[in-house]
Amino acid sequence: MCAMLFACCCSEDGTQEVIRDQRRSPGPRLVDVFHDPPADKALMRRKLGRDVEMLPLDQAFRTPPEVRPPEVRADGTLAVRVAKDEAVRKIGLDIANHSNVALRIKKVKDGLVSLHNQRFPGMAIQAGDLILEVNGCSGNAEQLLSTIATADCLDLVLRQDSV
Repeated sequence: MCAMLFACCCSEDGTQEVIRDQRRSPGPRLVDVFHDPPADKALMRRKLGRDVEMLPLDQAFRTPPEVRPPEVRADGTLAVRVAKDEAVRKIGLDIANHSNVALRIKKVKDGLVSLHNQRFPGMAIQAGDLILEVNGCSGNAEQLLSTIATADCLDLVLRQDSV
């Protein structure tokens, strides 16, 4: 569990910002909430001796999706989690409707899936694979597409092409 220390100061107009420590080291993160971002960012830089990042409250306290390796299920399907972030927002697939109940992958391009394939080459997602489920939704290709387009964290269930 990640511990967070924070101080909250609300401005008269009710706005709040979070300044998050930019160190990328393991352990607790120092989070401070201030009402005057430009002045406080400079103050924090002086006090901490390093740069800080300013985030809106909803981003600062958002729990990142659990990182987990892909898994081959008992029924032979592949369960994969990919998560959109600031740097990569696209899934990176050319896909087609498959019998109105699934999505067939036509091509893997740059994006979340290609990053998954680099991390887990033994469980790579490839052209010809079928996306059967996205975030618990299945049986409707349009709903699968909509979920892929709108959700930040995607739990995919695929049937891999054996050809």
